[in-house]
Amino acid sequence: MLYYFLPILFASFLLSAATLKEQKPLDISINLYGLSQTKISLDDTIKSIDARLEKNNTDNAAITFFSAFNQSKANVVTGYNYVYALNSGEGLRNTPLLASNLPIYSHSQHHQIYDFPSNKTHARAYVKTFSEQKVAFLSLIDLERRSESFPSDEDIKKLGSTIDRGSIEGWNKVVLVSQYSPSATKAMLKQLKGIDVAITLGSERNITRVGKTCLAEFPYNDANQLPIKASLSASGYTTRCYW
Repeated sequence: MLYYFLPILFASFLLSAATLKEQKPLDISINLYGLSQTKISLDDTIKSIDARLEKNNTDNAAITFFSAFNQSKANVVTGYNYVYALNSGEGLRNTPLLASNLPIYSHSQHHQIYDFPSNKTHARAYVKTFSEQKVAFLSLIDLERRSESFPSDEDIKKLGSTIDRGSIEGWNKVVLVSQYSPSATKAMLKQLKGIDVAITLGSERNITRVGKTCLAEFPYNDANQLPIKASLSASGYTTRCYW
């Protein structure tokens, strides 16, 4: 009887494997703006930066992050560690936009929330396909707001389980925006596998290699923020990271 089921099981395995996208090389550009105001309209911010890009003829990124790094208190929903707000197709030359830890006062049909409830083991990530590759975008918010803050073991475990789950769901690449300091983010990356690019804010523009991961530091208060450009290989390495 088992012989009748083996071909069916094998065919089912091949079918499920075929649904996963083959790992291929990918070039991607990512931008990050750190915002410090405790009350700010995301939509007004989009218009302001979009106008600045047009005026300076600045290259736009494939995806842009906004993250409220400098607030004295993290602006998160009670019981949630991570809050994403997605605005796609409105401003910034119609490129996708992600905002973490930033209140939104003007909602539209383009806004979606990607959260990480404290009672869950994994996050809902924003996944976008670039050149047939599924790229997942995750955010790690600093809730403590201390100068030497470091992600908790629980947060690191949740990120790890999220990335593991994503590999099963067919993610090809993973990008993380971290509100922690460059040194804390670097130490955290040594404990995690599967992150291709990590971005944070630092005192100056800088790129560091941490294992297979590219860690990019965007400078604070840069009037004409330049996107980081990364080349990701099919074998899971970030082969090139540059401004």
